[in-house]
Amino acid sequence: MSGDYLVIGSDTSNCDTEIHVFINSIKEFDKEYDFEIMSSNYYMYKRITLKFTRTLSCIEITKFINNIYKNDIIDFAHYTIETDNCLSMIGEPMGEKCVYTYSTLFYVRVKDTADLSDLNKTMNETNTKIWKQNYYMPNWFTLIADKKSKGDAMQMANYFYETGLFDSSQADIMKIPVEFE
Repeated sequence: MSGDYLVIGSDTSNCDTEIHVFINSIKEFDKEYDFEIMSSNYYMYKRITLKFTRTLSCIEITKFINNIYKNDIIDFAHYTIETDNCLSMIGEPMGEKCVYTYSTLFYVRVKDTADLSDLNKTMNETNTKIWKQNYYMPNWFTLIADKKSKGDAMQMANYFYETGLFDSSQADIMKIPVEFE
């Protein structure tokens, strides 16, 4: 795990100025770190990778996440994982340093699309929701876990899998650059 970076997300309805004000109000974030507010048309959250002023332990990051969840502008906050590989999927450099993280999305493969009762029951139990069904692989559903859910997307993917009710479940893991030349 990386104790240097955190990825946060905010609903696309929040303006960038509000997000900047919030980030600048948090003393634990490195004010010299040049972050970017990433957004896209297909994802409902803006994603921001931030650097801490000092390396934090896992316990310190967990406490920090629980604390910033109290702010309405934060919809998710996720740990990062160190990697020595900063190449894209096609082998091109992405930056000087990268970390792995995950989004609010996770994927669940149901056994039978004609009976979604287990999926609906588990979503209600965990306060997660369906974002969409995969058009090309109809047994796969994309679900959302935010701060109102019983865990983040990684925890929920594990939970759904461990119920034994589904064929598969996995988090939406991604590699992102955190340092550039």
